[in-house]
Amino acid sequence: MALSLIKSLKIPAKIKFPNDIVVLGENSSEFHKLSGILVDSKSSGSKLKEVYIGVGLNVKRQDFPSNVLGISLEEILGSELNLEEVFNLILPDLSATLNEFFNNGFSSSEKEIESYKWQT
Repeated sequence: MALSLIKSLKIPAKIKFPNDIVVLGENSSEFHKLSGILVDSKSSGSKLKEVYIGVGLNVKRQDFPSNVLGISLEEILGSELNLEEVFNLILPDLSATLNEFFNNGFSSSEKEIESYKWQT
C-alpha cells in the first residue's frame, strides 16, 4: 500500500517499516511523517475472512504537535490540494496494488518495495 501511495502521488518519499511513509529532511537521519497505514484482519482457523485497512495521509495539516515531525502533501508539492482529487489520484494505483497482492502476494513487488525503504 505504501508503495502505491508514493508512486501515485509522485513524491520523494520512503517507506519506514512497518507502516509509515516519510519524507527525508535535510540530513538523511531526519524524517517527516506523511502517512501511516494500519492493517487488521480476521480469520477462521487458517482461512482469512476479512481485512481492514486504514490509511492516514497528511494532506492539509500544517500544525503538528511539537513531538511529531510531520509534513503535509500540500507542503511537499507547494500547492493547495482538493481532497477529492487526491483520493481519485490514489485510488487506481491502490486498487491495482491490492489486486496484485491478493493474486500474487508480495513476491511481485518485493524488489520495488525494497528500493523505497528508508535506511537508518
